[in-house]
Amino acid sequence: MAGDGFVIGEGICSFLQVVLNVLYLRKFWKLETFHANFRQTFIGLNVILSMSSLFHPTSEILEHIIYYRLFPGFDRPLNTMKLFCLFVDHIAVVFLHLKFFILAFERHHAIKMRGRYENEKGNMAIKVLGVLVVVVSIEIAIKTWLFCKYDTEVPYDVRLEKGMGVTKSPAFLSFSYILFSISIIVGFVLIRQTKGYIRKLRLKSQSLAESFELSQTNKIAEVIWPMLLSYIACGIACGPTAILCFHLALFKSSESWEKAYVVGAKANYFFLSCYTLFSLFFAFYKFGMIRKLRVTPMPVIRPTDEQKTHFDFLGESWKL
Repeated sequence: MAGDGFVIGEGICSFLQVVLNVLYLRKFWKLETFHANFRQTFIGLNVILSMSSLFHPTSEILEHIIYYRLFPGFDRPLNTMKLFCLFVDHIAVVFLHLKFFILAFERHHAIKMRGRYENEKGNMAIKVLGVLVVVVSIEIAIKTWLFCKYDTEVPYDVRLEKGMGVTKSPAFLSFSYILFSISIIVGFVLIRQTKGYIRKLRLKSQSLAESFELSQTNKIAEVIWPMLLSYIACGIACGPTAILCFHLALFKSSESWEKAYVVGAKANYFFLSCYTLFSLFFAFYKFGMIRKLRVTPMPVIRPTDEQKTHFDFLGESWKL
């Protein structure tokens, strides 16, 4: 099928993401220089975002198997598996566009509670991510119900795919571009406000806990800025597909436009997987997981004979 090269590239990115997570995720969890809530948020986002690069190629493979009827007696379970892959991929793509929202909320909470944040139990991230998974699942259920009820011009299985998937409906993909634009604005606000808060609060910090939280926030902001720039570059690369999906959503479609849209949608997934891989690698690098931290050698002052005699005398006197 058209655009299969992009699917293969996405699969390669997925494999590399799994390798990075296996090598460094456990090491990052033990990193005490960041609060447990941030570590949970980072790990949870990584796992969820990596699912898109894993489950979308799987859904494409299942679609090939069903289309060419390689296993004719297993059409129903294969279709069920494909819908499940589309469902998980849908959640991952929404989280990709909500990533800066989530990081902004975590940092806002950390700065607001900076005096006692380190003593909180590390369960805030689990609650936030869990609630968002439930909300996105409800959104998918409502969208699927609307397609099944009102989009009666296409077969029922196609309506299910439109509800579960992200790119099966050009109209919904158009909405994702709007969410992408809002996410960029939130990312810029996060960087700007974080730097401003750090400058204002640095002189007002009254404890080591507050100073630690501000220093941690500054490190996170330094990581988020390149991620935001690469996110914008990814959006620019996905720009041609935006023209296609808006055209198909507003005007009558033709076979050539639909084929171009299918290829563009697969290209979008490839660009998103490249962005996820880069952001994961860059975060691990900046947090010191990949690079070896240099330890500056400290000169050791050798004790003199008088010092050695003095401490030997003290040692003998303590024995008494």
